[in-house]
Amino acid sequence: MNYIRLMRPADWTKNVFILPALLFTASSLIASNQLEELYTKITPTILAIVAFSLLSSGFYAINDSLDFESDRTHPVKCRRPIASGAISVVGGRIFGFILAIIGVIIGFYINADVGYALVTYFALQTGYNLGFKRIVVVDAVVLAIGFSIRAAVGAFAIEVPVSMWLLGLV
Repeated sequence: MNYIRLMRPADWTKNVFILPALLFTASSLIASNQLEELYTKITPTILAIVAFSLLSSGFYAINDSLDFESDRTHPVKCRRPIASGAISVVGGRIFGFILAIIGVIIGFYINADVGYALVTYFALQTGYNLGFKRIVVVDAVVLAIGFSIRAAVGAFAIEVPVSMWLLGLV
């Protein structure tokens, strides 16, 4: 149960930003009565959500393992599995890295564009955890880019162009 809590499943709601590409595509496919084509796009979208959830959970675990000392003194974060001592720092880092790698592997299973987008997110989160989060403006920009990557992953998963409208939605 502690490892599930470490994954922060409540934060997976951010991955809803993977869906707009499918929703926009679905409306045109339904209008042109191409339902079979629509059905072929659902599975890669679901896999993209799973991949991004695992990848982001991996970095939640890594972040918690890096911030465990300050989290121990925080009134809410002190209850997190690593800060509370329920999971060791090393165990959290290993678990996080494994989750992140599995997420990237699933991304490449979907297609190369999704895989490379997840590698980009991996690199961005590595920078975030190593110091970007301590620079106010950079922190906000990195978080915003993360949402744009989610939207792009949704388009890459179903092999449709990433439009400025889609990125503007995010």
